[in-house]
Amino acid sequence: MLRFHKTCPFCRVEHSYALDVSMDQFMEWSTNRDALIQNVMPDLPIDEREVLITGMCFDCQSQVFQ
Repeated sequence: MLRFHKTCPFCRVEHSYALDVSMDQFMEWSTNRDALIQNVMPDLPIDEREVLITGMCFDCQSQVFQ
């Protein structure tokens, strides 16, 4: 489990997340341009993958993607 701090690009609030991701998974995804997050972290829920990709918080995701 890794802890991430992200500032949402929509609401501009900094959020802290503890995601069930190994350091190996994170490094593979973040350093390999060809690695798709859904392939590297298939068990991570879609909304948590979105946090890693864009930094968008859960509240803003629910507003944008409805």
